[in-house]
Amino acid sequence: MNKIALVTGGARGLGEQIVRSFLDKGFKVVINFYKSEKKAKKLSDEFGKNVLIVQADISKNKDIKNMMIKINDYFNDYPSILINNALAEYVFNGDLRTHAEDISWKEISNQLDVTLKGSIEVLQALIPSMKKTKIWQGY
Repeated sequence: MNKIALVTGGARGLGEQIVRSFLDKGFKVVINFYKSEKKAKKLSDEFGKNVLIVQADISKNKDIKNMMIKINDYFNDYPSILINNALAEYVFNGDLRTHAEDISWKEISNQLDVTLKGSIEVLQALIPSMKKTKIWQGY
């Protein structure tokens, strides 16, 4: 198994902690971000060549494909581990977040496009390379 992990939404919060955990265990990590470029760059500066940061909107298949090209160009391989952690414009403060009785279908659709559709499409982009690993052979 190669030791490359891809963490979507990996520049801050839980994603950042997952990235740090993989790096502490000797992995190379791809940090996918959408808007948190400063935080992603800070992690890249801290960990150097073991980190690749890639801006991509995982709700867009074109961005996913471009991300895979960048990953392969940088590491000459694809991740064997995927952590789907990205959320679409989520406000964690409950007092500021749109409440259930006020949420629009547009907001719901946007969340589904990133958290569900985007996660599945990132996985589908990696399945061909994952099938070549020993991990996959048990499934």
